[in-house]
Amino acid sequence: VNTFDDTFSEADKVETTTKFETIVATGHAKYNNKKDKKTMTADKITYNDPTKVSFAEGHVVYKEEKTKRMLTADKMRYDDINKIGNAEGHVHYTSPESKLDAQKADYYMNGDDERVEGFGNVVYTGKESVITADSAVYFIKKKQINGNGHVVYKSKESVITGDSAVYLVDKKQVDGRGHVRYTGKTMIITGDHVFYDKVANIITGDGNGTYNYLPRRTTGTYRSGVYDLKTHTMTTSDYYTANYDDYKMDGTGLVYVFPTGNATMNGPFNVKKQNFNVHGANGKMNTISKDIFANKMEMTSVQGDKISSDVGQGSFERKEFRFDGHVKGKIRGNVKDLIHDPRPLVESEAVHFVGNTAKVYFVSHKNGSNMSITRSEIKENVRMTYKDITLDSQYNEMDSRRNLILARDKVMVDFKNNTKMTANYLYMDMNKQEGYARNNVKIVSTLPQFKTINTSADKATIYLKDKKIKLNGNVVTYQGKNQISSKNAIYDMDKKILENEGNIQMRYEVQNNDGNNSINGNSNEIPGRSDPRNSEAVQEVIGKLSVSEGGRLPKSMT
Repeated sequence: VNTFDDTFSEADKVETTTKFETIVATGHAKYNNKKDKKTMTADKITYNDPTKVSFAEGHVVYKEEKTKRMLTADKMRYDDINKIGNAEGHVHYTSPESKLDAQKADYYMNGDDERVEGFGNVVYTGKESVITADSAVYFIKKKQINGNGHVVYKSKESVITGDSAVYLVDKKQVDGRGHVRYTGKTMIITGDHVFYDKVANIITGDGNGTYNYLPRRTTGTYRSGVYDLKTHTMTTSDYYTANYDDYKMDGTGLVYVFPTGNATMNGPFNVKKQNFNVHGANGKMNTISKDIFANKMEMTSVQGDKISSDVGQGSFERKEFRFDGHVKGKIRGNVKDLIHDPRPLVESEAVHFVGNTAKVYFVSHKNGSNMSITRSEIKENVRMTYKDITLDSQYNEMDSRRNLILARDKVMVDFKNNTKMTANYLYMDMNKQEGYARNNVKIVSTLPQFKTINTSADKATIYLKDKKIKLNGNVVTYQGKNQISSKNAIYDMDKKILENEGNIQMRYEVQNNDGNNSINGNSNEIPGRSDPRNSEAVQEVIGKLSVSEGGRLPKSMT
């Protein structure tokens, strides 16, 4: 009994020095501090009075009556002055709120810095969670656990692993660092740093992160982001990637609601499906229906197809996209077997086009998983260029599968050899290199000497290889009041020669010096002297035609 310290010890056997500097209690040894209401029991306790340090061995149990805390171990050193307990071997710390198990532990009992430092296979067990680590510090008053080395946090809702972690017990927050992995019921998130707030139901991650939304098997990467566990929404203003089904997406700035599939891309993004890629300045997509909307859309293919517009929307599943505003495109042309031929675009065979709106349709290849543009519709102020021709119209349709082009409404074809043709309707077969025009067909030359000469017909057939145009039905070539008409004609675009045939008729005008005209070789019979040059011109025409009729040009020739 130590009346000065108000402590006493008891045991089966007690050995002490004459001045009681060292007391060795063996067998059911017990130390009781009545003042602090603390007890320690063990198989053996050695107490050093000058230092107030006790060494306990065998089935050590340390208890605090006030706090209802207990520390058990194989052996323990207790410093009563500094209020420190050093336990070793099968260490178990318990309190009303939690417990901590470890191979070794240091228990600091004094002041505001009360804590338990555990080493070796540390296991913290709270009311709602369990944490394991190689080592950990439990700050008792702050209710905070700092774990290091192979940290694992477990609760009913989730599991978090990492190199280190801080767990705030009351706030229910986990701050993990280093190879962190969060696993919930619907989501797996990894990162260099992951912060989990159980109360707010939010996860914040950054640094080489990945995610996996389990119900839809949607995976991806991120640099920094926030995941709302209530709405299952991921938000990031940084770079990200996403993979779902056979789609791959990447960009900067994303709000993604996983259950509904609604994704809002707040910055530049790409969506890749097989051999096609859709790029946009920003936009939206539903990863379930696969609908894509983009501002400043640009669609490209591995083969070299490219279409851009102010706004674009469509779906690869429906195999249809619409482009609006400043549409500009380049697609493969003259491909003999579109759905079997994956060869890249050849610039010399490419079809270029611009317009105000366009619709593009796709077909899947029979072998492999790639797609090709099979048909396109372009409207309003359309200009299409293919090889040596430029085709303007208000509507243009291209069937890439059959290599056909259809144009209507204010059609104009520029053959790039000083020849243009207009019509209401044009149909071109790129395989045959032939075109068919009808309704108000007209051919004009852009050469200065021929700019006032026009040729019109009901229909026309264009032979691109031969650079010739065959005109059919009411063919008329006119310059002012002079004209030549026929049933049919062939125009050679290179030679600038028109060969008429069938019911050829000529109508011409000769100006007399008295101001009167002679039409079809007939005088108006108004008195006046005729200019000799007019007569010479008429005779020259008759001579070239090798036709005469009483010295006068016939009214008609057949």
